[in-house]
Amino acid sequence: MRWILLTSIIFLGFFLILGKNLSTNERALMPAIAPAPTPQPSKIIDLVYKGVTYRVNIIEVAETETTTLFLNLKEKLTLSQAKEKQSCRAVVNGGFYNKSDTPIGFFRVNGETIQPATKNSLFNGYITIINNSFSISGNLIESDSGLQSGPLLIVDQTVLPLRIREDEHARRMVAAKTAAAGLVFLSLYDPASTFAGPLLADLPDVLRAWSNQTGTTITDAINLDGGSASGMISDSVNLGELTHAGSFFCIK
Repeated sequence: MRWILLTSIIFLGFFLILGKNLSTNERALMPAIAPAPTPQPSKIIDLVYKGVTYRVNIIEVAETETTTLFLNLKEKLTLSQAKEKQSCRAVVNGGFYNKSDTPIGFFRVNGETIQPATKNSLFNGYITIINNSFSISGNLIESDSGLQSGPLLIVDQTVLPLRIREDEHARRMVAAKTAAAGLVFLSLYDPASTFAGPLLADLPDVLRAWSNQTGTTITDAINLDGGSASGMISDSVNLGELTHAGSFFCIK
């Protein structure tokens, strides 16, 4: 009886050890499970202002990235073509131009002034680049590249009131400096009709609403060309234009 009991214990121990080894080997053969990726914050949000929903696309420009300004009044590339030709991560339209295909106000590229600054109550600001550092201001400073545009929307965190004659609902494009991310470009439009958007007079308050919703502090902001000549193209945004953009920012 003792011999039978001892034999049973030996066989039971053998199978337990065998089972443990099999489990270990099976685990060794199983593929490793990669940890779930950390969710990234969305760069596209919906914002409700005065009962109307606007979509806001955001492109942040990192300090390590290079942003170049190009004039587009001769080649008249589409922004998609410009992105491919210049190997840009993203492209955003620049400032305004007139019917004779001339930039309205100051325009400078790679140290060469294409158009001098003009005094204009609507186009009352400048976005300039020097050594990949950006300035948005009502004063023109020495720079490698830059353009005149407007109106200024926020200066030193102060939202500026606007009075616009013959205002209309149109897609809006904004360049802004923030406390956290540095330079950002924003497009604001009606998702049901992408060339429609907020009134220009409302744009400073729309930006304030976006700032409150996202917790982003805007220090300075300026309006860029909007409507049919505006666009923003990146891997996640495909907001094309109807007519050619007079200039564009290429972010690499």
